[in-house]
Amino acid sequence: MASRKTRFRILQATDLHFMDIPKAFHENCKKPHTPEFWQKHMGDTETCTRKNLELLEKAICKNSPDIVVFTGDIIDGRGSTGIEDFCAWARKIDDLLSSLNVPWVYIPGNHEEDDNAVTRSDILKAFKQFPSCIVPECDDFYYTLPWPPVDPRIALLFFDAPQAKAPYSLDPNRVNHVFTDLKKFPSVGAALGFVHEPLPSFTGDIVAAGYSANSKDDRFDDGGLLKKSMESGKVIGVFCGHDHHRDCVYHLVHGADHHVLLGFGRCGSFFPPSEHEGDKPLPFKRGCRMFELDTGRAWSLQTWIFDESGDSVDKVQIPLPAKSARRTQKSRVAGVKRPAKITKVAMKIQKKPSRR
Repeated sequence: MASRKTRFRILQATDLHFMDIPKAFHENCKKPHTPEFWQKHMGDTETCTRKNLELLEKAICKNSPDIVVFTGDIIDGRGSTGIEDFCAWARKIDDLLSSLNVPWVYIPGNHEEDDNAVTRSDILKAFKQFPSCIVPECDDFYYTLPWPPVDPRIALLFFDAPQAKAPYSLDPNRVNHVFTDLKKFPSVGAALGFVHEPLPSFTGDIVAAGYSANSKDDRFDDGGLLKKSMESGKVIGVFCGHDHHRDCVYHLVHGADHHVLLGFGRCGSFFPPSEHEGDKPLPFKRGCRMFELDTGRAWSLQTWIFDESGDSVDKVQIPLPAKSARRTQKSRVAGVKRPAKITKVAMKIQKKPSRR
């Protein structure tokens, strides 16, 4: 009898912003010179498409994920004329992942519906035509995905703030629904949550790894997501996209030993929005985030960034190794302030961003 698999890998790709650049930045838009500038800076639509897909393919071939999670702003609505345009981009993604035999799931961000060409309902219905897309039958983008499908060991939880602009908010009733669904799978030992916009707790200067820009967070009501994640006893991470210039991870502890990571994926787009059309260059190489969950005798979560050069950087693991735990203890002694119930315990790191 074959042993049961206990180690699972998830790849998070975020903010790819596939678009037809000349159509998105036409002569009547705010930045009509973007196509000319971007072609010199990075390339035209065809070049950026190829680079996006090559990065995704390289990450999959190097890291062998069981599933790919897209966390919003993957297909940009600017310049789109309808769901057919959206599906043409989604087909490129599905063709690649089908060829690599990797399933994928999706939540939208705040740019899929730009120019009012598509709705979230259109997108949800359209996904049914793609062989490797395994978004379950649902009414919206709040859903639970147990994995593997038979005798699941982990669960992926998805939450969607549908607003195009701040303030963003999650529906508390739909958040409750996801956590109620999680209880239906007693064999699940650990869960990861995904949302496009960062929670209010994704702030501060004490990080476990990665680059934390001095960005001002958009207003966001998380609908009780963080509180329920802490109380669940199973959620060990909540990750987002949205901010192209942050890829940091925060380490929280709830109670005696419930470790939770909060963090960002890394922008993987070569299209103009990745650098705000050239106004704000990225502080790091483009990439994606990897997760490895070990649900064996002593479960653990590792996460790291895989970048376009093929390097794996900024690895974080929970439970903390003994050496890291000792460092964490020292940081507490040194006077790291922490709330009574939810504690930031990771070390502050010094990191010099490398610009492209």
